[in-house]
Amino acid sequence: MTANPSRWATDFAEYLRFERDAAQRHELIDGEIVAMAGAPRRHNLLCGRLHDAVRPQLGDGPCVLERSDQRLAVNAAGKGWVGYYPDLAVYCTDEVHQLDPETRLSPTLLIEVTSKSTEKKDRGVKLDPPVDGSFYHRAFFPDDDWRVRTDRLGEPWELFLARVDGKLTVKLERVVDNPDSSAEQKQLLQSYPVESPEQLLKLVNDNQSQWTKAIFVYPPADLTYGEALTWTKPALATYPRVFFFTPVAPATQPATQP
Repeated sequence: MTANPSRWATDFAEYLRFERDAAQRHELIDGEIVAMAGAPRRHNLLCGRLHDAVRPQLGDGPCVLERSDQRLAVNAAGKGWVGYYPDLAVYCTDEVHQLDPETRLSPTLLIEVTSKSTEKKDRGVKLDPPVDGSFYHRAFFPDDDWRVRTDRLGEPWELFLARVDGKLTVKLERVVDNPDSSAEQKQLLQSYPVESPEQLLKLVNDNQSQWTKAIFVYPPADLTYGEALTWTKPALATYPRVFFFTPVAPATQPATQP
């Protein structure tokens, strides 16, 4: 016998009633009402910088950028409705939940600044795909410690985007364990020049890792949302976690080489 997601301990209507009377904000995760903890100063500073970077790209509409005080409802496949407050979200429609006109639906872009305390929730709930027939792009900003290749788990792809003479140049890399355990060099660097999003999709699909379904993106500071979407959207079906590192130099590089 399987559980019916509509019979969770707390359904979405109950959550909304609770939230309207509550003194602080809460999220509805897998049928459980969870109080939102305060964010550290570094988290808030990064969210502010990301807001300032994304907002000019939207121009005068029709898309709008909302901060973390805007509630979003997502109908997670096989689970039912969840409600939460993303750090930043871009909405290009006025679609709202039928039970609450203040709860938005169908974001075009979600931005989450992850931390060790929120990583499990960000990966488990906020990465759920949208319902069939809709699409939203999920951009996650990881901890800077993940730049260090020797200290992270798995074998994520690294997508380097650089602007040269006004044109984007693209390179795909991945550090993998050396199959020769007796070799002095324990890790090998795979590197591929990439000419198009279609070629990128073929490379990541033909060389899938058994460890990590993730892509780390190192963009130039002037990368537009449209360019980010063009290069990452095709791979989302296979690699649903796309992490954008904020630029630290004109040509962003990982902190260490293998």
